[in-house]
Amino acid sequence: MAQQIVRISSLAKTLETFENAAESILQSGIACHTAEEIEAFKKGFKAALDLVRREYGIK
Repeated sequence: MAQQIVRISSLAKTLETFENAAESILQSGIACHTAEEIEAFKKGFKAALDLVRREYGIK
């Protein structure tokens, strides 16, 4: 059980790192160029991370 808690905590930190990296990529203009592309990417990425968080009970 304790090992599972550590893994979930590690997953939570990894998801936060992904969010920060995605934001940096968006700000750099590498991934998306228009406001619509940026908004669509943010919504999709957030939805994917929220799904993982819900699945593992991460807030």
